[in-house]
Amino acid sequence: MGEGTQQNLPHPGNGRLLDNRAPFRRLALGLIVLLLSQVAASFLFNLIAVLMGFGEGWLGTMSGQVYITYGAMYLVGLPLMLYLVRPIPDHPPNAAAHEKLGLGELAALLAVLFAAAGIVAMVMNGVMGQAPQTKVDSVLASDESPWPLFIIVVIVAPIMEEYVFRYLPYRKLGGYDPRLYVVWTAVAFGLFHMDLVQSTYTIVVGLVLGVIMIKTGSLKYVIALHMIFNLVGVWGFGGLILRSGNELAVLLYGFFHLILLGAGVFFGIKLCWRGFFTFSELEPWTPSIWRPAFRNAGFLMFALLCGSAILVLLIR
Repeated sequence: MGEGTQQNLPHPGNGRLLDNRAPFRRLALGLIVLLLSQVAASFLFNLIAVLMGFGEGWLGTMSGQVYITYGAMYLVGLPLMLYLVRPIPDHPPNAAAHEKLGLGELAALLAVLFAAAGIVAMVMNGVMGQAPQTKVDSVLASDESPWPLFIIVVIVAPIMEEYVFRYLPYRKLGGYDPRLYVVWTAVAFGLFHMDLVQSTYTIVVGLVLGVIMIKTGSLKYVIALHMIFNLVGVWGFGGLILRSGNELAVLLYGFFHLILLGAGVFFGIKLCWRGFFTFSELEPWTPSIWRPAFRNAGFLMFALLCGSAILVLLIR
């Protein structure tokens, strides 16, 4: 039996569940709980705010709404998700295969993230006809202080999202085909954002971060890269510098991009040469490998929920 088949099938001797769909189903149901917790919290708070007349002030701003939904998602939804996935035994990949990354290699991977996500976002925005307005754009264009949202976007979200979408499945799905882990977590990560453009490029981001997680076994790498990506890309740090009119800041920012580009090319070639982005000695990608992950009640419900939200936003 080949390595790919062994990693896709359950291992009763190691305490794995006999139904090899169960881990994917439970993880997807946990993600549904996360989504519903933030939706329920936002609805209930806004209802109470209207009834009691305190919808004005900071809690009525974009940042306030984000804090309410994120607070509910991670203080209520995440414990429930952890309870749901608790029966799945931890089964991480073989630690002997883990790689270490230097600063140059991290810079190369960051360049890959920016390039891949930027190209996909540009194409999608072209197809859609315009760039969508994000929460960050709304806050930066208003008189609202950007720093509360900065804490969520650049610090809290990368930490929590990498734990939920990369580390937790890594612990629970490590015994399966590594390609399946990378693809499943990327698709789930993208769908979770429930916006056509954002979901599309976050799937690409998820593919890169998934490879990094499975190859290094380290949460710190993916969190650090996610933070920098959100700071420069999602938060628009570069745009803030360019709009500031400060010539030194603009010059340093351009110098940063040149260094990143050079490191991306040099160390990216080295990473490709040593096979960082490939998985060797695996069986061909067949339905028997991917079907249990995507054709189960939990994932289908999660995809339907997120897909419906994306369609509603498109119609609006």
